[in-house]
Formats: sequence, C-alpha cells, structure tokens
Amino acid sequence: MHELVQLQKEKGAYSEIDIAIVAICSESIDGLEKMKEKSAVEFPILGESSGKLMDAFGLRDKSGNPIDGTDIFRPATIVLRKNGSLIWSDAVENYRVRPSPKEVFFHVSLGFKN
Repeated sequence: MHELVQLQKEKGAYSEIDIAIVAICSESIDGLEKMKEKSAVEFPILGESSGKLMDAFGLRDKSGNPIDGTDIFRPATIVLRKNGSLIWSDAVENYRVRPSPKEVFFHVSLGFKN
C-alpha cells in the first residue's frame, strides 16, 4: 500500500504529462474498500479477482504462495499509452521491492518522447 500513497503524493508530476493512475489488484470488494480508505488515494483501485488480466501480463506465479502453495500474482507497474501500447513495465519478484514513483515517472517521461 505504501506505493499507492507515494503515487498519490506524486500525482502532480503525472498530471503534467497527461496520464491517469489506476491500481488493479486481486483483493475482494471489501479488501478494496479498506485499501482505498486506509491509503486515502484519489485514483481508482480496481478489483480483478478472475486473474485474466493478471495472466495477460504474465503475473501469475503458479504455486507461489509459500504458505499453502496456491497461485499468487506478482506485483507490477505497467504503463500503457492511450492506444494500449506498452511504455514501460516492472514486475517484481519480491513484493517489498518496488519502483519508486520517481523511477516510474522517469520511464514514463522517456516513453512519451518515443
């Protein structure tokens, strides 16, 4: 949730280059509401419990849950142009290590120049 709060703090920089932030996670509706309330972010947090979108981006870690061996989804930052083409992505192996908003903004800025 820390990265959501950090993205919210940096939202002014993103609005300068005309992009929108949307968070997508596999939480339940109740979990999404709690996350939104706790983080106080102003951008949408969408639930995607089917896993289809996560699979499309190759984020399913088969049997990756170390506790019970169930599938889990790796956290990722994916930046797309309005036409759906990829600007930049970063899928992490360790959920505790994620790109900073400044790093995301750097890559987004480069993507808009190309």
